Amino acid sequence: MHKGIAAYIVIGIILVVVLLFWHFDFSVGHALTTTTSLSTTTTLNTTTIPGTTVLNTTTTSIPPIGSCISPNKTVSLLNGNFSTGTYEYWNTSGYGFGNLPLNITWADNNNCYYNTTWLNYNGNFFATTYHCGIMVQTGNLTSMPFKVVLPYLNFKIISPYNNELYIEVMKNGKPVIISHYNTYNAAGNIHATSNFENASIPLAMFMCQNVSVRIVAGVAGNLVNRLQYIAVGDFYQSVTPISTPGIIVNQTII
Repeated sequence: MHKGIAAYIVIGIILVVVLLFWHFDFSVGHALTTTTSLSTTTTLNTTTIPGTTVLNTTTTSIPPIGSCISPNKTVSLLNGNFSTGTYEYWNTSGYGFGNLPLNITWADNNNCYYNTTWLNYNGNFFATTYHCGIMVQTGNLTSMPFKVVLPYLNFKIISPYNNELYIEVMKNGKPVIISHYNTYNAAGNIHATSNFENASIPLAMFMCQNVSVRIVAGVAGNLVNRLQYIAVGDFYQSVTPISTPGIIVNQTII
């Protein structure tokens, strides 16, 4: 009789232990599930950009920078260095820039420059109103619209200061930035008529919007103003500016 009671007591203890263990396991599992759910919710409420994390806690009419910013450090414009040897993806008006970009190799081999071969350019073709002679003519060159995905537009340029020679950033067909340059003023530039300088235009205020770039040449003439030409190329968007100090005469944001 005593053995039977003892057996029941042992079985009861085992059942209590099992129940306690099961309850503890269930509670832990439930707690883990809740924690995982909260973690997932937090992740869904964040937008990750390389190098930073931004909580989406407010609503704004300005597009989130992560919605269009490029993960790359640079983004080229279509035919931004005129590598096709044509003005594909660009529109020309007037005669100033001719029918085709200038081929550097051909120009250097045929003395198509003023005092030395072309210097400090990264490509094989560039746009210019200089055509190996003493004549300069008027004309515009306009890129196709492109979306601003990085804060700067970088490019190469040769230009003396002239009110009729400048670079425009266009939006909806109207200029929003106008930049005049005098690359002849660059420190140490002993071959001013042939040496390209680095230039930058800020684009951050137009992030996620479509703009285009237009090169304006309003100079016409011959021997008297033959150095009043502009040469440009190697257009691309960038995270950082590269502008050579001292070459910007004025840069107006309209």
